[in-house]
Amino acid sequence: DGLDQGDHFSTIDMVFYIDKLLQDGPNRRDGEDAAGFADDTLLYTEATDLNEAVRKAEGIMTRPQGGMDWSKDMNAQFGIPKLVQMGVTRRREPNPEGPKKTRRITRPDMIINGTVIKPSQSTRWIGFLIDDELRFHIHAAHAVAKGQDYLQQYNRIARNAKGIRHRFMRR
Repeated sequence: DGLDQGDHFSTIDMVFYIDKLLQDGPNRRDGEDAAGFADDTLLYTEATDLNEAVRKAEGIMTRPQGGMDWSKDMNAQFGIPKLVQMGVTRRREPNPEGPKKTRRITRPDMIINGTVIKPSQSTRWIGFLIDDELRFHIHAAHAVAKGQDYLQQYNRIARNAKGIRHRFMRR
């Protein structure tokens, strides 16, 4: 029957379930590694340029005993369209539109089993919004917007004319 998603044992079961992918998938001596929490898995590579990093990531997924083989062995389907790939670097390249101007380095596409995965500028992983230059501006803006939303809701409830008094709201 299986466990409910909120069940405490489901987290422990997931650790055992994805352990083979996290341990056997990446080749750590070649600059590959993996991390996971519940059903969020991060496979990452280190390389001298983004093209090499993308090829390594494709290899983690498609080589024998890689991610796709794990998926078949464990009867778990990867939602390939849900995969996110990011080339994380702060390197810049000259911008041909203007002298002394630079632009972000072009990030290459990843292809897994014939499906093209376009590079993303940001993604959410275990609660953090991570951008492809690791600057965390997106995460900070999201946190500020969330705080402002809570403050507006607080003020809406505690209106002077109709709502609860502020001193009671603090409790």
